[in-house]
Amino acid sequence: MNLQDYFTLDFLYYETFTKRMNTTWGSLFCNEKQPNYYDANHAHK
Repeated sequence: MNLQDYFTLDFLYYETFTKRMNTTWGSLFCNEKQPNYYDANHAHK
């Protein structure tokens, strides 16, 4: 498993409970129903 495989699996996991928005600098994960849950609401470069 290489680093890209890790990120692919990581993003697939996050997408099971939050929405991902791609930006020019990375990805933003946001779930308004779980505002205090770090994994559901964070940025990832």
